[in-house]
Amino acid sequence: MKMLLGLSALLLLTVGCNKIEGTLNLTEAVKLKSTKGVVRTIKPQSYSADIKLKSKKSITLRLENDSDEKYEFKIPSNKPIPNNGDFAFSANEVGQPVDLTGSVKTSVTRSDTVTGWESCQYQDWQTVCNSGPDGRPICTTVPVTRTGQQFVRYYIETIEKDVLMTIKAQGSEVSSGDFVGDIAYSNKVYTEQWGCR
Repeated sequence: MKMLLGLSALLLLTVGCNKIEGTLNLTEAVKLKSTKGVVRTIKPQSYSADIKLKSKKSITLRLENDSDEKYEFKIPSNKPIPNNGDFAFSANEVGQPVDLTGSVKTSVTRSDTVTGWESCQYQDWQTVCNSGPDGRPICTTVPVTRTGQQFVRYYIETIEKDVLMTIKAQGSEVSSGDFVGDIAYSNKVYTEQWGCR
């Protein structure tokens, strides 16, 4: 009896799709508490930066690809960042001495449907026999993984996301700097999968 190995209907093609790379341009010095608990003063200049969304509970900002320059901003559970639209968080909400505002723009495109055969794996059973102490065969049934083919139907979904995040001193209306970044990744979405054989 063949036992199909589980295949996800949504196959992520790009690794680390939640990390958005870009640039942080500061026009004023900003104080932030690092993930190691150290309060640092970040000088006004342009930095290579990336932000990472962690389970929709926080944003981590990293500067110059440096693990010592990572800063976490909490996200209130009742104010999630939208896929399309604006957001605004106070210093008290994010747990940093700055306010955050910004916007997210997301576009989704879809390819034509593709049909065909793909390689797959399934688990089967095989009988293995060995000679016993008296010379008579002793047989057991063991699971084995086999390679097969399966008919599939799918399309490629491409997601492009642009993010603008503005940092302001607590209670100020004047911007201290902006993070501008973007990301693009693709999902392979199966609409039909036959059994592997």
